[in-house]
Amino acid sequence: MRLAARCVAGRTLTVRNLVAVQRAGASLIAVPAALRNRAVERALEHMPALAAAVRWLEPGSPLPAGPSDQRWLLVPAASLVHPRILQNLTAGAGGRP
Repeated sequence: MRLAARCVAGRTLTVRNLVAVQRAGASLIAVPAALRNRAVERALEHMPALAAAVRWLEPGSPLPAGPSDQRWLLVPAASLVHPRILQNLTAGAGGRP
């Protein structure tokens, strides 16, 4: 969790990953509530479209409802991933939805 809260060029790794996931085409982003902090909240206040896509998940809560063919991708919170790589991962042929 400490690494996910680290700032890189003015944004936490958590926020950088949320932005990358949204740029990759995600319309709904499920995020463990443990990653929610004031820095993330402040960043989301300035990015309303991203804030609208985020669903905070408490431990034990069900995943947000979505289309049955919706693909899911687990992105480590303490990593930096380019949106194009995420697009390729979610568009991969033969992948399980």
